[in-house]
This record gives sequence, C-alpha cells and structure tokens, in this order.
Amino acid sequence: MLTLTAGSVEITDIVHDRMHVQIHSPILRKSVLNYRIESQEETVLRKGSFHGPEIQLNMTHMPDGDYVFLLTDLEGTSYKFPFFKRALNGSNG
Repeated sequence: MLTLTAGSVEITDIVHDRMHVQIHSPILRKSVLNYRIESQEETVLRKGSFHGPEIQLNMTHMPDGDYVFLLTDLEGTSYKFPFFKRALNGSNG
C-alpha cells in the first residue's frame, strides 16, 4: 500500500473503510492538529482535531471518489494530501 508523506505526516493514498494518519514528528505529536476532509469541489465533508501519534477515521459513510485531507497545526502550517476513497467490496453494480 502506498503512502503519501509531507514532512513528518503520513497517510495512505487509497482509503477503504478507515483512513490512517500517522504523525512522526515529536513536536507535532505534542500539538493539537486540526483536520478537514474536502471534496474535489472544496466542500468540507468532515472536520475535527486530534492530539498524539495517530488517528483512524471511519470513512464507510463516504462514497467512492477523490478527496483532499488537510491538516493544520496550531502555528498555521498546513499539509495537503489528495486521496482516493474506494469501498473494500469494490463492486459497482
């Protein structure tokens, strides 16, 4: 499985039922991180915050497609990750 990396942040590029976000930087692990998931049309579909080395987000409610995961630390540094959501069953009809 491929991963996308921006500095000390890593996510999987193809998301099935759960998105995994890992924070490798000790400095970022101590910060509160805000995230947003947007559609390609820049509609905010989900947002929240977390603290620590990782978070898993349930994505079963989202339809298959292309999205963007945006992560921002308290100092305003942003990381932007495009990703593709695809259901595990993979059937389209």
